[in-house]
Order: sequence, then structure tokens, then C-alpha cells
Amino acid sequence: MKQEQDFTEAELINIGEILEQYQGKMLKEIDSVIEKHVQAASSELVSTNPELANYDYFSAVALGELFTKLHGGNKDTAEIIIHNLQGQAGLHN
Repeated sequence: MKQEQDFTEAELINIGEILEQYQGKMLKEIDSVIEKHVQAASSELVSTNPELANYDYFSAVALGELFTKLHGGNKDTAEIIIHNLQGQAGLHN
């Protein structure tokens, strides 16, 4: 298997395009699944408080699970992920 430094520029561009295409599809599917579960949970909570089942709640649940899988108990990896997320949120000084 080739290492990243062994790819030509054209191959790297092609790889990037393929990954971006599937990344976009995946994110649309995730968004759809979260919305589906928000609607289902809201309908079951209609007599109590349907607002408890919201997009932010289910997104946070998914983020937490993905974070756990990504760091796998490795504190250094967890710190890198948290650092990167802080950067996305503009929290770096």
C-alpha cells in the first residue's frame, strides 16, 4: 500500500475529491438520521415536553459517542481531538 508521500499530485487530488464526495453524503445521512430521531422522540414526549428531544441533544449524543470511539482511552489522542474542536470553535488564544 502506498504511503501519502508516494502519491502523485493528480492522485492526491483524486483521493481528496472522492473522500469529499463521500464525506458530504455521510454528513447528509447523519443529519437526516438525527432529525428522524428528534421527530420520533418528540412525538412520544408530546404529553410531557417534546422540546427535550431536540437536534442539539441528539447531535451532542452522537459527538460524545464518536469522541469516545476516536480516542479509545488514549489521553494524548483525546487532547488532540479537544484541541482541534476548540480551534473550530475559535477558542484558541
